[in-house]
Amino acid sequence: MTIIAFSHHAQGRIAQRGLSPHEVQLIRDYGESRQAGEGARKFALSRHSVRELREDFSDLSRRRLDLLRRAYVVATDDVVVTAAFANRPLFN
Repeated sequence: MTIIAFSHHAQGRIAQRGLSPHEVQLIRDYGESRQAGEGARKFALSRHSVRELREDFSDLSRRRLDLLRRAYVVATDDVVVTAAFANRPLFN
């Protein structure tokens, strides 16, 4: 797990959305990614990545995993730019 930095904007959005920096790190580490433009990538959990996450972190509740499944993170290689929620999971 590579430790990442958070932009000032990302810190505010993470707090607004009730996510922890650890959860954002998990989405980035376990999630699948797609191009988001300007060198950034969008990370989100797929069904497969949720299964892996559940195996590695059995203490995460199903309710929290369902919430994280709708969350996505936009990041460059070393900085999280923002985090948000989609109406439904982005990746199957």
